[in-house]
Parts: sequence; structure tokens; C-alpha cells
Amino acid sequence: MNYKKIFFIFTNIIFLVSAVSCSFLQEKTKPLKERKITNKKKVEHNSFVHYLQKIENYKKLGQIPLIDVEISLSQWPKIQELINEMDKGGVALAGITSPKKNEIKKIINRFPERFFPLTQESSEKDWRKKKSSFIDSISRQINSGALGIGKINFDDKKNVSLKKTEVDTLKNIVNFTSKMKVPVIISFHPNNQFLDSIEKNLQKKPETRIIWTQIGSIEKPHYLPSYGHGLIRALTIRHPNLLFTITTKGQNLYENNFASRKNHLFDSYDYFSRDWKNLIEAKISHFMFGVSYKINKMNYSEKVNKFRRNILHNFSYNTQHRIAYKNAIKIFFKR
Repeated sequence: MNYKKIFFIFTNIIFLVSAVSCSFLQEKTKPLKERKITNKKKVEHNSFVHYLQKIENYKKLGQIPLIDVEISLSQWPKIQELINEMDKGGVALAGITSPKKNEIKKIINRFPERFFPLTQESSEKDWRKKKSSFIDSISRQINSGALGIGKINFDDKKNVSLKKTEVDTLKNIVNFTSKMKVPVIISFHPNNQFLDSIEKNLQKKPETRIIWTQIGSIEKPHYLPSYGHGLIRALTIRHPNLLFTITTKGQNLYENNFASRKNHLFDSYDYFSRDWKNLIEAKISHFMFGVSYKINKMNYSEKVNKFRRNILHNFSYNTQHRIAYKNAIKIFFKR
């Protein structure tokens, strides 16, 4: 080997080492907070690739994949049973929450291609103070990769009027969610005062993304006599970031002795409502899939497949895919 070649190789090695060293030094000179944000984005990007690949795999099999945004690990002491049920129902991905935040992290680490993290689930009482150790914990979970605030359960009370503490709670939730720029999932039985409070807060913070669960039927219609597809349509017009999960009942309404009401997603004989179909087709960006599952009730996969038969197949091709997974991807994965 002549001296020119040796010199050329040596020069290139020096250049390569210098380039790597400069890149490393540039990364080290970044503030710690900025480096953490960069690393978080890299982790999120890698996770999103896994999620989207799972969706594509289901589509290649000729099945519409579902993303369930409402799974609580408290209902699934054996995680493999949940995965088996998801497979039977064609649920490709699920957003998971739990009363125990460490359980969420544990399952995400074991099955990163099947679940995406939400913060721990909570009750309205946990949100009564603007600042608390609980709120700090939720902030840390979001900064560590949680893609949304896990379900907040509001008590089902016989008294339909709201106390001042509950009004303050809703305000705290909306303000915090707006600040953290993630969606929040809320479960509550609709009533006039609650809905008024939600609307007032969304008028002040219209960018807040609230997902109201289990829309389409109301088991206690006296709570909100005006409830129905007309009200939901009006809400979607007034609040572009108010979203809803739709599912099917565990049993049909006739068996549960519900009175026939035109404003249900289903009538008393479990037939799909044409009025609701028109609403959802027209306002499709506001709706996604979610199952409120409880132990010892109808099998999860049975409930999911009933949703496919009784609801999903009634819609146009585009709407089916939007409800099944596309809207969830847009809300949780694209920031």
C-alpha cells in the first residue's frame, strides 16, 4: 500500500472521529430539559411505529382493526386473558389505565406493541385541588410518555345538582388538560348542571380535548330529559374538541326493561337508530370506540363483536375506519 492511500485512509478516520465527537459534544451542551424532550420524542416515535405496524397487520388480514381507549387493568388481573379477548374481537391496540401507575408501566414494558399508556385512573375527588401530590404525579406520568389522562370517574348521585366542589373540579380538569396538551377521558351520567359546567369551561379553553365515554344511551333519562342525538349534534358544533366513545350495551335494552326512546343509539329492541347514524356520519371526527368492561359481565370479545355487528357495519366504509381506529390515532398519537 503506498503512502498516498495510507494518508487518505488516516485523514478520513480523523474526519469521522471528529464528526462523531462534535455530534456528541453538541448533544451534551444542550440543556438537560431539552435533551429529555428529545429522548422522549424518539421513544414516542419508535412506539408509534410499533402501533401503526400492528394496525397495518390487521388490515392485511382483511379485518378492520379496533383501538379501545377505555381499558382498565383493574378489571384484568390476568393480562394474557385480556390479550386473548382482544385477539378474538379484533382489537389491535388499547389505551390502558389503572389505579396503580406502576402497573401501567409494567404492562407497557411487557407488551409495547399492544398497549399505549394513559395516566392512572382516578375519581373526581382526586381533582378537587389545583395543586396536590396527585396532580404532580399525573404531570410526571405525562412527561414520561403517557398519551392521555386515564378515565376520571364521576360519582353517580341521585341528586342531580352539582356542588361547588364539583364545579371547581371540572374547572381544574379542563385547565390542567389544556396546559398539558393531552386528551382526558371522563365518565359521567349526563345531567343539565354537569353539561352546563363542561360547556362553560370549554368556552374558555376550547383547545381542551375531552372524551366523554359511553355515549349513545342514558340509563337514567330523568337526569337529562333533552339528551339524544340532537343534543350531541349541537355539542359537536359548539365544541370541536369534545369527543365521544361509542359502544354497545352488554344486553339489549328490551331485556333490561328500558322504555323505548327515539333518542337512544338503540331503541328498546336493540335496533340501530337511523338518527344516530346520520349524526355520526355527519360529525365523524367526534367519535371513537371504547368498551366499558366489568368482570363477570358479558365476555369482552363478545361485546366487541356485538359492536361490530350492531353498530360498525351500519356505517359507510370511511366512517367505519374512522370510528374503529383512525380517530384514536389522530387524537392520541399525533401532537
